[in-house]
Amino acid sequence: MTTTAKPTGAATETTADPGSPRTPRTPRLLSRLRIRRGQVVFGTVILMLLIALIAAASLLPRSNQQPLDPDGAGPTGARAVAQVLGRQGLTVTVVRTEARLRALDLTGATVVVTRPELLSADTLAAVRADAAPALRLVVVDPDTAAVRGLSIPANAEAISDTDSIAAGDGGCGIVWLRGLSISGAQTAYSVDGAGAPCFDGAIWAVPPISGVRPQVVLIGSSAVLQNATITSADNAAVALRILGARSSVVWFAPTTQTADNPATTGPAWPTWLPPMVWLAGLVVILLVFWRGRRFGALAREPLPVVVRANETTVSRGLLYRRAGDTKRSGRILRDATCRRLSAYFGLPPGAPPAALTTEVATAAGMDRRAVHGVLFGTDSADEAALVALATNLQDLERKVRR
Repeated sequence: MTTTAKPTGAATETTADPGSPRTPRTPRLLSRLRIRRGQVVFGTVILMLLIALIAAASLLPRSNQQPLDPDGAGPTGARAVAQVLGRQGLTVTVVRTEARLRALDLTGATVVVTRPELLSADTLAAVRADAAPALRLVVVDPDTAAVRGLSIPANAEAISDTDSIAAGDGGCGIVWLRGLSISGAQTAYSVDGAGAPCFDGAIWAVPPISGVRPQVVLIGSSAVLQNATITSADNAAVALRILGARSSVVWFAPTTQTADNPATTGPAWPTWLPPMVWLAGLVVILLVFWRGRRFGALAREPLPVVVRANETTVSRGLLYRRAGDTKRSGRILRDATCRRLSAYFGLPPGAPPAALTTEVATAAGMDRRAVHGVLFGTDSADEAALVALATNLQDLERKVRR
């Protein structure tokens, strides 16, 4: 009895310990490496996307979207006025909190407060005290509560006429605003005691009190400073005359993040919520990587039954018969016959029909036109023609091989 040696290619699958009943390690190791390679590629792609997003975010110009913010480039921002002041040689310092404002030297400066409704009464009082050594305190569109918070006996009344308002020479109590006009006024002020109104009360100048407060200018129009309306009427000239009196401008622009007025900030989120949200997101990502579906190597499984070739042929023939496509069935029979005959005569695949017809006619002792009609004739129109074609092809092949 003879034994056949195993191919050398199987040696790599039997490198494990012969005494061990376990499966060879090399294929399993390769499978694990393939899985790890997919994870590494996926992680690398995610990392590159994050780096690209961070780089794109860092390259984008940063613009504050807060209204009346000197860094805001949007329609409601005030970057245009701030930049014009800078080009005129003035120093514009932007602060977001009262603590930063208090830390600055405001002697002789112009202090601008936008969005005073975000500040509490205590903060407004502190701002007034901080601005005592300044030349001028400009407050943009304050309501009555904000004005009272600055200890100014004034009332604010909303006005509906937002068209251009001109300052008549005699009707404007502020000399350096005479001859100009503003647009977009939405608030008019009335101050008890001393003061000079202009633009029908849309701008009011309150005289200073030494050691208590500087000159206070109330502006009842956000359009005077906003980018979208700075060029309307004489808004730009009004803004420059109010803010450009001295070489230093300190712009107190509170934001929704630095606001301390409970009436505008709404209920505060608990301090532990943001870290918990980030932690929950991180846990979800880790779960995706941990429990995500992994596609391993393909595994071969034996078929539950063995289907014989003749059964497959009969079944396919029944399908063709049910479909009634006799033309396609006839072409398949002719192609199979021509392929077998070409191989029998040693002709290459795709040989010209004339060459195959000549060889078959000579070997079978038949007329060339008859052979050509059997091999390359018209399609079978019905089932009877298909049966006749199959019979002719079988007879022709038998004559060639006899």
